[in-house]
Amino acid sequence: MSSGVIFTVLGPGIFWSAYPMGPIVAAVLAETVSHTIRYFTFKCYVFAADKGYRVTLSRYFRATAPVSVLVLVTVLILESALPRGALTAAVTLVGVTTGFAWSKYVYRTKEDISKSFQGNNRTR
Repeated sequence: MSSGVIFTVLGPGIFWSAYPMGPIVAAVLAETVSHTIRYFTFKCYVFAADKGYRVTLSRYFRATAPVSVLVLVTVLILESALPRGALTAAVTLVGVTTGFAWSKYVYRTKEDISKSFQGNNRTR
């Protein structure tokens, strides 16, 4: 929970700080730095190997790449229409909302999938 709050603030903070270099550069920098730190946080602390988890860079990338692409597309679409603060808020909202929804989908358990499958195939 606390790591989620930290990264919800870190990414937009980097974006805001790097904005003078250009909104696209700021978005790429914010996504790269925050996801690099987040990956190592997940690998070493949240889902540590000694707890039975296996976090790999390829799995993490597959889980986060669609959200990062959507953030970049949002910047490309809105960069000329919104000022710095509004664009930062829009990018944050898109990243948090889609990140939450995508993570729910990607990280669902086998039990969740099984229950969903059984619930949709009931005979009447």
